[in-house]
Amino acid sequence: MACITEEPLGAAEATLYDTDLEVAVKVFQAAHSMERDGVVGPATLEAMNESPESKVEKIKMALDYWRHLDAFNQHSGDRYIWVNIPSFRAEGWNNGKMEISMKTIVGAARTPTPDFSDEVEYIVANPKWYLPVSLFKRQKLGKLRADPGYAAAHKYNIYDRATGQELNPYNVDWYQPGISSQIQMVQSPGPHNALGELKIIFPNQYSVYLHSTPDKHLFKRDVRTFSSGCVRLDDPVA
Repeated sequence: MACITEEPLGAAEATLYDTDLEVAVKVFQAAHSMERDGVVGPATLEAMNESPESKVEKIKMALDYWRHLDAFNQHSGDRYIWVNIPSFRAEGWNNGKMEISMKTIVGAARTPTPDFSDEVEYIVANPKWYLPVSLFKRQKLGKLRADPGYAAAHKYNIYDRATGQELNPYNVDWYQPGISSQIQMVQSPGPHNALGELKIIFPNQYSVYLHSTPDKHLFKRDVRTFSSGCVRLDDPVA
């Protein structure tokens, strides 16, 4: 970006973040599939300072990726679901024609959505949410230590993994070593459930799947990296 003037800018003008510059920043962010907020934050600044060599390397990686995609398409059959992770979209293809396309939410930087293919085997309507040990330890254990009432407030039940017996969260020693792998936290079905109204299952080593979400407002964001690895669909019933 350059500012061309007939006279040299004064010190104050040279550092002024005016409306024109804000518009230019938003245009830059849009071109780089970033949140168009006009704020030169860490991500925007990093993109502005990216070297030509880095961009060339990304192009090489993209070309290699598309070659793998061509191979996938040759063996995927006539009917398949395609999730484009960096574009935050899911598509339904049938006999070479895209019949449906929708927004998605994918994994955050520390919990990225894995790149793989598998076969859809079944769907679950109004699912319960069985929290994985890693996610429970990372997101819920601290909240239960601070307030065991968190479980009931957010429609969770606590079970002993060994016996299947339901436990009173107030009677659990949440500071006990290894407690994360000893209990199972389950969220009941309903509008509060993190999986929403439907999940689409393709059993895999990553324990990820496609599902709904009650957090519909997140689909309005341009960069939608908010999940723990699974892919949230804007309209999974469709």
